Amino acid sequence: MPLILLLACAFRGVELEHAEVAELELVRVQGDGRLFVALDNAWGETIWFVDTGYSDTTCDQAWVEGLGVSHRATLYASRGLGMVRLRKAELPPFTLGGHQVLALPCAVRDLAATSSVPEGVAGVLGTNLLREFVVEIDRTDGVIRLHDPALWRGETDFQLRREAGTPRLRAPVTLDGHTTWPVIDTGASSSWLQTGRMDLTELEPRELMVSGTGSSGPRVQTTRVFEASAAMLGGLDSGPIEVYRRESVLRDPLVGMDLIGRYDLVLDYPNRAAAVTLSDPARLRRVRPAD
Repeated sequence: MPLILLLACAFRGVELEHAEVAELELVRVQGDGRLFVALDNAWGETIWFVDTGYSDTTCDQAWVEGLGVSHRATLYASRGLGMVRLRKAELPPFTLGGHQVLALPCAVRDLAATSSVPEGVAGVLGTNLLREFVVEIDRTDGVIRLHDPALWRGETDFQLRREAGTPRLRAPVTLDGHTTWPVIDTGASSSWLQTGRMDLTELEPRELMVSGTGSSGPRVQTTRVFEASAAMLGGLDSGPIEVYRRESVLRDPLVGMDLIGRYDLVLDYPNRAAAVTLSDPARLRRVRPAD
């Protein structure tokens, strides 16, 4: 079995008691336009990164140790920029809005040193947890709502696909009439697509500082850039966009916050369905997680 599939099996076992719905406040971390939420429970206020591109909920090692929770060595994960050593912890029961999380295995590592997650963030809410809900990312109201799937009565507009071997979801993204199915990745600032069969306008190559999961840290990468005059998620046009070309077929194409962030988005994980409306993002409370 491939290593990534072994890892995907290692951090399941989520147990919870649903409330009808919980609202998590979206907050702004300086210089980062991705999704962060403030959780207020027995731990006090902690800041968490919301990343639909992470298969597994991940906790910062210093935060876990500060909580007094033990962690043990487990598997390696092969993702992002390289190999990174993981440990594993079992978080004690906690509240997630109104939901009661009774058991949550958490991958443990130094997040600031091995990922693009800022210093002081407690952890990453990954899809092993998110898939237990209908997730409503409402940037217009400045909240993420986690609905009990059994009680949710909203409507969806289009179907999603599940990525083989993981709980991550793929969505239909259409650029100038060409449709592809990248992973929905709220942890990525930009979209990286396999553009070879798309008739898009190629711009000048760009040097990017790329950071992601891996022990090698950020690096400069020269990347091909393409422009589309119309970008649609689930068939709703949001205007022009620039995307980066994913050169290797071994690395997942993904749609990031440059497109996702234009919408209010519903992800119905149990039914692999979604809905989108154009967003008018609210002004968010600014936080400094390191404090």
